[in-house]
Amino acid sequence: MIGSSFSQYKVTSKLGEGGMGEVWRAEDTKLGRDVALKVLPDAFAQDPDRLARFEREARVLASLSHPNIAGIHGLEEIDGKRFLVMELVEGQTLAEHIQRGPMPIEEVVRIARQIAEAVEAAHEKGVVHRDLKPANVNIMPDGTVKVLDFGLAKALVGDPMSGGNVNQDLSLSPTMTQAMTGMGVLLGTAGYMSPEQARGQPVDRRADIWAFGCILYEMLSGRKLFTGETATDVIGAVVHKEPDIDELSSKVPKRIRLLLERCLQKDANRRLQSIGDARIALQEWQENPEAEEPVVADTARRPPWLVAAGVTAGLVLGAVLGATLLGGKNEPEQLRRFEINVSEQGLFSRLGSGIEVSADGSKIAYTTGSEGQIQGLVLRPLDRFQETVLASGEGATGPYHPFFSPNGDWLGFVTPRELKKISASGGAPITLTQVDRSRGASWGPDGTIVFARSVFSPLSLISAAGGDPRPLTELDEAAGETTHRWPQWLPGGKAVLFSSLAEGGQFIFENGAIEVVVVETGERKVVHRGGYYPRYVPTGHILYVHEGTLFALPFDVKKLEVTGSQMPVLEGLETNAGQGSAQYAVSDTGLLVYLEGGNELEPFPIVWTDSEGEVETLWAEPGIYGSPQLSPDGDRLAVSVLRGQNWDVWVYDLERDVATRITFGKAYDADPVWSPDGRWIAYEGEVDGVDGIFRKRTDGTGDAEMLLEPGKHVFPAPRSWSPDGKFIAIQSSGEGGQTDIWVLPLDETGGGEPELFTSTAFTEMGPSFSPDGRWLAYSSTETGRSEVFVATFPPGGGKWQVSDGGGTQARWSGDGRELFFRTDAGIMSVKVSSEGSSFRASRPEIVFEGNFLGGLQGVLLPGFNFPDYDVSADGKRFVMFQGTTEGALATEAKIVLGWFEELRRLAEAGAQ
Repeated sequence: MIGSSFSQYKVTSKLGEGGMGEVWRAEDTKLGRDVALKVLPDAFAQDPDRLARFEREARVLASLSHPNIAGIHGLEEIDGKRFLVMELVEGQTLAEHIQRGPMPIEEVVRIARQIAEAVEAAHEKGVVHRDLKPANVNIMPDGTVKVLDFGLAKALVGDPMSGGNVNQDLSLSPTMTQAMTGMGVLLGTAGYMSPEQARGQPVDRRADIWAFGCILYEMLSGRKLFTGETATDVIGAVVHKEPDIDELSSKVPKRIRLLLERCLQKDANRRLQSIGDARIALQEWQENPEAEEPVVADTARRPPWLVAAGVTAGLVLGAVLGATLLGGKNEPEQLRRFEINVSEQGLFSRLGSGIEVSADGSKIAYTTGSEGQIQGLVLRPLDRFQETVLASGEGATGPYHPFFSPNGDWLGFVTPRELKKISASGGAPITLTQVDRSRGASWGPDGTIVFARSVFSPLSLISAAGGDPRPLTELDEAAGETTHRWPQWLPGGKAVLFSSLAEGGQFIFENGAIEVVVVETGERKVVHRGGYYPRYVPTGHILYVHEGTLFALPFDVKKLEVTGSQMPVLEGLETNAGQGSAQYAVSDTGLLVYLEGGNELEPFPIVWTDSEGEVETLWAEPGIYGSPQLSPDGDRLAVSVLRGQNWDVWVYDLERDVATRITFGKAYDADPVWSPDGRWIAYEGEVDGVDGIFRKRTDGTGDAEMLLEPGKHVFPAPRSWSPDGKFIAIQSSGEGGQTDIWVLPLDETGGGEPELFTSTAFTEMGPSFSPDGRWLAYSSTETGRSEVFVATFPPGGGKWQVSDGGGTQARWSGDGRELFFRTDAGIMSVKVSSEGSSFRASRPEIVFEGNFLGGLQGVLLPGFNFPDYDVSADGKRFVMFQGTTEGALATEAKIVLGWFEELRRLAEAGAQ
């Protein structure tokens, strides 16, 4: 190879070889630079399926532009050789550096932080390394770290490599496959495999976090964490041996030790869930290494159940659990863990908390159903297997968010339109008051219920016997508050605990606040900033959720003051930061019930579907997308794209297969709408935490122009541009918590003053102009569930209901003769005609079935009808997000008994 030329590349020396192929140094004679050529094995290059997969992966790798990632310049085929042209990284590998022994802590943190930054950037692109190890980390002469071989392990799954010496040091062995191990497809290097990798199970980004922990340990100690004489020995150690962090030098800071522990949890659900958290921890240590060490620093002082959601399954409750719950024991309860099957359909948790426990810990209540389909409200005594369906519903009209009366004799719940109660022994539900998508309620000791009337409302009070509601809190308009929700009465019934969020939080409650309000005076006090879904427990702690972890915050319930620092209690909890809710509940007796999992957004592609439901790829690159809209000529697609924590508008050219970013804001630029001539895109944009509406030229020239001043409306979102270009129909949150439709007039200088199109106590959203501009289709909850209506434009004429079984997101065909809309079942359509001011619509018919993934709707912000599809002008094809959440809901509940004693012991240890 040395001296050979492939196109403009002249090979000058060999750099190395491994299971992935040979790597050569070459001179790029055209550009005058040195590059690395990685030549792929012939067996791989000759396999069409594997080659196609690799080419797709190479395109993803080419998108990973980061200073700590070795870049890829291209994929070439010359003289029958397939090779990658890569950035040449000088210096030595981290493996070579570690051979000199343990590294100083400052150097460890500097290198580890750069590795974490590289892995974080890749994870944000949906790329999992799967073979992270010191040999794949290069340290350049200037100290810059470069991570190599991103994604290649994933692309090479299943390839029978040859020539590897399985008797060499297997902790540094090349990527192993079926031929090398005889154990199934194992992807990764033995000594750095996660336990799930070693078992041949599917893996995700948490496998990289495990490998990162192994690397961190190796840098700190100068030795590998898992070793053995054979591959089987190494894998056995990974699966069965507990990492011994105590073997590290006592000089290793406790904060770094704690980070290492969290990375090396064998159960992936117990493990650190985001490499970005590791990067932050390392950065904070660099900025202030002398800061006070955490009181919870090692596993000896932190029982395993406190840092994990993966409790041991125990399917036998019967007399054991019954005696524990109902036997009236006074001695400290022994820690016990159980797992019970509660629903074959799944526990419905998308609209908020779906599970609750009575104060005495004798029974739980939960909502069952599948995505978008609430089935019923179930009561389950925990000392026997019998369960009772207390209330049932259909689709999105069913009951959710159960809450017990203090004595457990009654169960409250909400539907999208009503707050109700029902006897725990059965009977007919009793309506207490009207609501609009309530977000939480709690039954006080004096029979008063505190509740959130709507998504965008403060808290109110009502007697459990019925009557008129009265206000408890007010939204702080000066602070931009948009919601108070998930209240809980504190002991004594004098104050209420709740979550609040200001507009800049963009309905991500990680940015919210936890507050208390004194009922008699209305005085409010912020308890903690950052986190959501607070619950007080009798140990003197407020529990709350932050980034999927349940924390305990010491709290004096009499003084309403925090008395200490928070500590982690439970990881891997199913949460929904977009709703500010979490799936856990606690009794006064020390019983914890929760759902395990999480709602991490997984990337998905954008596809075409036809009237038969057949799928064809439109934009193959997986991502987190929302609000798709085709251009008037049908050649381009505007879409909201999430990168990290930032939403932006992109335009995808269907013919050229090129995506162009249109907006460059720092937080939320989304919900694009095309002008009729295709020259402009209007979108919702955030400025300093406040939302307005802007427009931008689609050719990328010029700056964004303001159409609606930020702060004029709450969450204003453009939905449709009139065919004459003179109006944009928008939706925004009304004063009563409902969503209203407005019409924003336009002229050459920008936008005028919006005019209200709908003015009701119900939620209207998703307006869509007809092609001739005479009609406006939209959805409304005035019937008790969301249905599609059509009204004249300008307003003042007639209004007609189009759907009859629920519907949202109306879309017109190009000729205006057909109207499409979304249901949980799939896409529906009606034939429409008009004469003068009269409008006619046929009976709705199903176009195709299939609950395609709802992008923003149902994933990031469940319960909100954000656009998640569009239709071509001829009405024959539909832009959809491929994927479904079917089967994703939990069917088991986790039960922990006696955990109050553990929490008390932990608090005492921390105080010492």
